Amino acid sequence: MVASFTMGFWTFLFTKKNYKKGGKTLLRIFPNKAKGKNQADVYKDLTAIREFRNRIAHHEPICFDSMGNVSSTFARKHYDLICEYFGYMGQQPDDVISWAEKPDKFLDAIDTVGRTKI
Repeated sequence: MVASFTMGFWTFLFTKKNYKKGGKTLLRIFPNKAKGKNQADVYKDLTAIREFRNRIAHHEPICFDSMGNVSSTFARKHYDLICEYFGYMGQQPDDVISWAEKPDKFLDAIDTVGRTKI
């Protein structure tokens, strides 16, 4: 049942109000979190991950910078954040997503296209 909850559900649990109602114990699901990372930080990060996931699900661009140039920076930043949270839960990212192809070679190819002059 827990695995079926949506990313929106997990993010919602870390809102200030819900975090307080839960007895401020939710951070225990991240036993290896960075020192000093608090509820607000986790909420901000989970929101960023959820929004990134939604962009992908809605086929919105994720490989452009704010000026419209081809860049993998945005996608890499969010992929790294996702891997960071796997680590916070005591998991090795490569073990958790071993069934999926890592995005590195695709992101490298995108950066190559971004450096190519037309």
